[in-house]
Amino acid sequence: VNDEESNTAARATNPTATSGSAQIRCALFGATPSTGGAGTICSCVSVTDFTTRAIWIVGLAMLALLSLGWRKTARATPKPTRGNQERLPGIEVDELAVPAYHRTPAAKRLWALASASALSMLIGALAAIALAVSISWFVTTLSDMLRR
Repeated sequence: VNDEESNTAARATNPTATSGSAQIRCALFGATPSTGGAGTICSCVSVTDFTTRAIWIVGLAMLALLSLGWRKTARATPKPTRGNQERLPGIEVDELAVPAYHRTPAAKRLWALASASALSMLIGALAAIALAVSISWFVTTLSDMLRR
């Protein structure tokens, strides 16, 4: 590695293939300069660079959440004293007797149970048919691709 190539990570110039490296990689956050020969385009992002940047993003997100959690919560406004309040005139309400609660008849409840069961079985059967058709189409398509 010549001196010019090892210094390309530290300076911010336009990359050229004649300097020995087609790309410039930032040395910030642990990135390493590319080591390809003249005219070689190397991988821009290594696993180490990706992991380092992901850790930075997660750390900054946690810092932002932590800083948002430290703010003061809203406090309740003080209520006025009860002794000096003036009473507002209220609205008169008529009290009416309501009919007593009666259970739904047993025949109606049985009909609701039977119809709900029939509908759920119908929907289940339709879903099973749709799933079977889609699986068979998928298997047929994949086996046709294997034959080619």
